[in-house]
Amino acid sequence: MDDLLDVFQESFSVASDPLDTSRFYPSHAALYKAKREGYGDQESRRRKALAEQSQRRKNFLDHSRRIAEGEPVDDDEDEMDEGGYDEVDSASARPKRSAPYRNQLMLSEWLVDVPPDLSDNWYLVVCPIAKRCLVVAARGVTTVYSRTGHYISSFPSHIPGGCKKSGPKSSEYSILDCFYDSQSSTYYILDLMCWKGHPIYDSEAEFRFYWLESKLSECDFDLSRQTRTNPYKFVSLKRHDCSPESITRILSLPSPYPVDGFLFFHKKANYSLGRTPLALWLKPHMIPEVLGISVSQEFLDCCPVIDSRSKKMETEKGGGGKMEIEKEGGGKVEKGKRIKKMEEGKKAEDCSRMEDTMNES
Repeated sequence: MDDLLDVFQESFSVASDPLDTSRFYPSHAALYKAKREGYGDQESRRRKALAEQSQRRKNFLDHSRRIAEGEPVDDDEDEMDEGGYDEVDSASARPKRSAPYRNQLMLSEWLVDVPPDLSDNWYLVVCPIAKRCLVVAARGVTTVYSRTGHYISSFPSHIPGGCKKSGPKSSEYSILDCFYDSQSSTYYILDLMCWKGHPIYDSEAEFRFYWLESKLSECDFDLSRQTRTNPYKFVSLKRHDCSPESITRILSLPSPYPVDGFLFFHKKANYSLGRTPLALWLKPHMIPEVLGISVSQEFLDCCPVIDSRSKKMETEKGGGGKMEIEKEGGGKVEKGKRIKKMEEGKKAEDCSRMEDTMNES
């Protein structure tokens, strides 16, 4: 149900952003059109975002407290994201309480313009095939919300503020950005925004990641263990340098989970709410074309096949990893050929069975 709500809400959002990762990778024509309309190239917007984040003044202590206490949060940044594009959302006409936690995650753009300082000033995170979510541990319970702010579930955990030991009146509360994998009952921690009532939204990614690992190591309880009072595992995702050698090594190593894609974080980026050019996204099969680094055949075999008529993506199995874009109406033609081939195969099978029956008699 939560997935349906997310899809329904996104289907009614109209954005002029060609780098929205919920849409297909932008074509050259789409990028050219966006630049002509004043959208600007990705590198210049990255420089602008870094310059402006130091001037932005937001009371994150009050913001995180409101999230922890379940109060409506300030939605000032809904209409204009970090990337600098206007977004019109028809769902905004509804009361904000329908999804009070919407726009509380830092979202990425497609990586189109490779940063010239990629090797020195960026981190790489290998992301699992899982559901992105906001995790709030407060008032003695841990609550999970979808990327679009809808309630998913509640349970106890040993994250500060997330179990009965903390108590409903405790000032301890924590806010995390996670991926949830239902197959392994694991929450993979991507980022940390608040820990024990101390918000770090306005801290650089380099410090946030360090603080996350530091606080996890200080916990009295191993959050990666499943117990009655900690029914889900919490595991932090590893961060890697972005040198060509490092990326090549990472791609050659087996992953402990199925890989969905790669997130690139600027080390100096604060945690901003909404889409930002300081967080970039690539699917595994895009690495060779965009970064010029080879990947294993396993990643290439997961290259999507796009039906331009239905706009649905399917996973190509054993197709050599080549992206095939069918022309208008091509989907129906190919489907008809497949059906005809199946019918011919069935007829041949029936004839073979009849011959076997006659021989036996």
